[in-house]
Amino acid sequence: MRIDYLIVAENSTPGQKIYVEQRKKMLEELGYSTEVISFPHTEPKLVYDYLRIAYRYRRNLEQYLKSVKTDIIEFYCSASILLQKKKITERFNTIASFDLPYGVNIWWFGSKILHYLEREKFKSVDRIISLTKYGKRFLTGGYKIDDEKIAWIPYTLDPCEKPPKTYDENFAISYCPYSRADRKGLDILVKAWNTAYIDKKLFITGISEEEANKYLGHGKIDRNNNIEYLSWLKREEYLKMLSRSRFFVSSSRYEDFGQAVVETLSTEKPAVSTPTIGPSEFLAQIDKNLISPSFSHTDLANTINYLEEHRNDNKIMANIKRFCNNYDYLRIKKRLKEVVEDLMEQR
Repeated sequence: MRIDYLIVAENSTPGQKIYVEQRKKMLEELGYSTEVISFPHTEPKLVYDYLRIAYRYRRNLEQYLKSVKTDIIEFYCSASILLQKKKITERFNTIASFDLPYGVNIWWFGSKILHYLEREKFKSVDRIISLTKYGKRFLTGGYKIDDEKIAWIPYTLDPCEKPPKTYDENFAISYCPYSRADRKGLDILVKAWNTAYIDKKLFITGISEEEANKYLGHGKIDRNNNIEYLSWLKREEYLKMLSRSRFFVSSSRYEDFGQAVVETLSTEKPAVSTPTIGPSEFLAQIDKNLISPSFSHTDLANTINYLEEHRNDNKIMANIKRFCNNYDYLRIKKRLKEVVEDLMEQR
């Protein structure tokens, strides 16, 4: 079988799957035959786990390429490229696509090995696609990679998925899968909502009440009757609910890209966030006061209250519209087209 473009993806989270599906759709709309492959993946906890996963990707990709011919291989997320043999980057046009490299958030024992391997792989590929401008700056500053090699192509909400604009209803929304409750800052979120002096409902999707209580310690954090857990929603249902909400709350301790915040702003709704990398990059374009100065629940509560007070400010709404223009689907697809055409011409 022969294809134009192959995406090798971890797809270990719902967000990654949505990103990869959008990349595939854009490429097919541009006229390129595209396939996505991913292999069994478990959440890594130690350096050894990352290397074990990376080795599996190397072995399985080599087997896959015995029956499939392609012009371009895009590796999405670090493990998919970390241990690939040099002959892969020499035989094919290759792209490394990431929200952020390992070097930004991971500094535990042994992580220098991952930083080194990733930096060397980044240097060997033809192009790097960064979802964040912060990631692009890090690659040039931290990994000393030529700026011309890096393209900024963020995720954007597909216009086919965008629900019709609705009036604000009397609730806010957040997202927190149980498997990542600590990373998503569920405790920060609940404490902040308890502290904020607004009387609106907060719906938290991705987690059931039972799972939330288990993480929060069954009563160690006061229950708020204005918080309701919705467990998993179908994507269409989630986006419709998002379009009806007043705003979105991101309480993450670690958020590399912040897909949910992009989706919120794309539906012309505001958001608030803890000072994590991706959401901060987006919200700084709207109003820096929408970014909590710290990860404390008190600061996040004050940020929520600020948004409630300034929800209809003309400047905030104008900046959200400007954001929608900059993260327009067709504009982002055009950037992708330029990168792919440039690589195709080099063959």
